[in-house]
Amino acid sequence: MILIPGIALLMMYANGQRQHGLDRDSRQFAQTILGVLSVIVLCLGVGFGLYALIRIYDSVVIQKSIPLEASIAFILRCLMAMFLIFGGWSGYKVSRQEEQQDLTMQESATREQNTDSFRVGLFVLICLPLLVPGSFGLMVFSMLAAVAFSFVAIVNHARANRLLWTLALAAKHNMNFQEEVDELALTEKGRHRDKLRILGAHLSRGTTLSHALLTGHQLLPFEYASAIQVGEETDTLNTVLPALAIKHSQKLKNFHTNSALNNLAIYAFFVTAMVFNVTAFIMYWIIPKFKQIFQDFGIELPAQTVSLINFSDFVLNYWFILLPLMFLPLLTLFAFVYVSLGYSRWIPKIIYRLFPRLATPQVLRTIGHIAEYGGSIPGTVATLTKLSPETGWTSRFRRVGIRIEQGEHPGKSLYGEGWINRREASAIDNAQQLGHLPWAMQSIADKLDKNRINRVRNWSEVFKPIVILALGMLVFFFAIGMFLPLVKMLNDLS
Repeated sequence: MILIPGIALLMMYANGQRQHGLDRDSRQFAQTILGVLSVIVLCLGVGFGLYALIRIYDSVVIQKSIPLEASIAFILRCLMAMFLIFGGWSGYKVSRQEEQQDLTMQESATREQNTDSFRVGLFVLICLPLLVPGSFGLMVFSMLAAVAFSFVAIVNHARANRLLWTLALAAKHNMNFQEEVDELALTEKGRHRDKLRILGAHLSRGTTLSHALLTGHQLLPFEYASAIQVGEETDTLNTVLPALAIKHSQKLKNFHTNSALNNLAIYAFFVTAMVFNVTAFIMYWIIPKFKQIFQDFGIELPAQTVSLINFSDFVLNYWFILLPLMFLPLLTLFAFVYVSLGYSRWIPKIIYRLFPRLATPQVLRTIGHIAEYGGSIPGTVATLTKLSPETGWTSRFRRVGIRIEQGEHPGKSLYGEGWINRREASAIDNAQQLGHLPWAMQSIADKLDKNRINRVRNWSEVFKPIVILALGMLVFFFAIGMFLPLVKMLNDLS
């Protein structure tokens, strides 16, 4: 296990030399080393997979059954094999990339995809020895962070809305932005007040409002800051800012409407945590004493009680695996709800590069805002290319801009980067011809968010009775397993 992170670190070093070597020969040598190391990792992955199959085959042939311990070991070995094969194959694809200056849009996008997959593979390989304890710690931390964030999300929405309305009124009445921001800071508390004071300091030094908002303090979403920059360039801030404030107020109202999903996720988390704690207490403290009492009486335990004792021993032996598996669906639900509600900035940027559809609503709203307030499509994309280094979308916006300059329609260009599907691309291109491009992009973004929310609602309605049924079966299993020996003992005594 220690060998695998060492190989992954060597692969990382070889990839760095492949990209930034001093001369061509050193870069080619590093590329060859990367390919060799990737093949070694691939072979290790295949070996782990074969070893897992051999061990489970031995359990079936020799013991004529598959014990729970053997099943867990088989799953873990298969996961190890999958991670190794993924890391090795992604590294091998990167090692096959030759140095070329003139790449087509498709080749450039493929290279970026392969590089992102390789980085994920390296991270997994380096963290592989900590897979089980690390997944448990990460799961606990993520769940606690998700619950804490759920309580402050609406506060952040309200703060952003107050800032937008402050700026909108200042622009409408030709007041000084810096003075108004400083006044607003006096009404806030904690870190948000410090962020507003830093914003005011930037404005007092002559920094433009859009640049001050994009300094990394995340006071406003990216699409609003980019639309503000277009308003500065076209001298229409007195129109742009009130319109943005009205739209954000509508979004805040939708956030209140959809907060039921957030409450559902919190409720599911606390119910699951409570059930797990009570069940763990019974299995750790009650059942062993229960087992010892009946062994002292010399009573033969019923099959249901034996199954309960075996299940208890299994959970106590493998709790560090079962706990992350139990809370992983809840964590996925939290992440999906936050992405749908527009608070996705805590999700790693590489996730958006690997799954660009997650960012589609935000990208469409950004382009729609800029186009609505006076920006042309090529100019809009050029603006986003300069503004988006922190979002991880710079290369995608750059390729979209090149495609549009070469004569492609905006919808087809966005489809080529994986942001929209064919149907959405056709709608955007038709809307551009009719002069309704901003409206079309906003409508598609709203529809995507609504579909995501409805999907979560539908699945939650499906899983509610399933969870209740599972809890009822668990209680029934514990009740039968613990009361049958008592009934048998009373019958024997009578």
